[in-house]
Amino acid sequence: MSGFKFFILFLLSALLMVSCSPIQVLEDYEGQSVPSLSVLEEEEGLFSDLDQPHLSNSPGLQTKPFPMIRNSRVDFWLNYYSRGNGKKTMIHNLEKLGRYGAYMGRILREEGLPSELIYVAMVESGFSAHIKSSKGAVGYWQFIYQTARHYDLTINSQLDERKDFALSTKAAAAYYKDLYSQFKDWPLSMAGYNYGEPRLKKAIRKHGTRNFWTLASKKGLPRETRNFVPKIIAMAHIGQNPRSYGFKNINYQDPLQYNLTELDGRSHYHLSSISRQLDIPIKDLKALNPQYKTDYIPGSDSYIRIPHYF
Repeated sequence: MSGFKFFILFLLSALLMVSCSPIQVLEDYEGQSVPSLSVLEEEEGLFSDLDQPHLSNSPGLQTKPFPMIRNSRVDFWLNYYSRGNGKKTMIHNLEKLGRYGAYMGRILREEGLPSELIYVAMVESGFSAHIKSSKGAVGYWQFIYQTARHYDLTINSQLDERKDFALSTKAAAAYYKDLYSQFKDWPLSMAGYNYGEPRLKKAIRKHGTRNFWTLASKKGLPRETRNFVPKIIAMAHIGQNPRSYGFKNINYQDPLQYNLTELDGRSHYHLSSISRQLDIPIKDLKALNPQYKTDYIPGSDSYIRIPHYF
């Protein structure tokens, strides 16, 4: 390393370097235990709590296990993702699960939530930061602007934290805590994530049931939401035991590994200049820092993730 590069590295390190431990994914996804199947029971006539205020980050929130169930709706998507174009999509998703699965799963567990919720991000975006829906939802967890701002994600002309894999996952965890506090059930919480809480509450009252599968059978929810929940559960089944569904030799991407560096707000930084000065491929910097919309790193509290291999 040249003296100039060494000086720049030393300078960056001096600017409040925060070490982020390497995130290790499990080496063998196929060897993971599959949660026992759970049967969701109908809870009729208990609608009074639907009007209670949100309980964001509720301490001691007690939840049921993630519903690794099998029924005709889940089996339909298991069959779809096990053949043809569906299988191609699933292979691509599993490959990216190697990069993000353990990292996002750890955040969810630390928030007291089931790590299987990572499959929401798989269905929503295929673990892509740059996906944008027709409704304007962006990022790994597909937040619309209003929801993102409600959960303290910054969005402006230079920065979109919906594309930050750490901050967006923490926001998704907070949102799912709110949803579960209202619906006390994971399929309904996932349906609320897709359909919106007010409309889901209206459907629950109209059809007199708090069982997602009953609502789906009565067509009390739009097709997208009726498919959204069983898609997630089907992907969870495959992700936890891919060999059982015909997936072999998956080329899992390397897990996230980086150092998080807080930058001095008195100076100006650009991804391209850091790339040149530290001899780091610009594509690697952009992959770890997709929240920055341009080459410029804005703000007084900015940070950058440096590849751990450096």
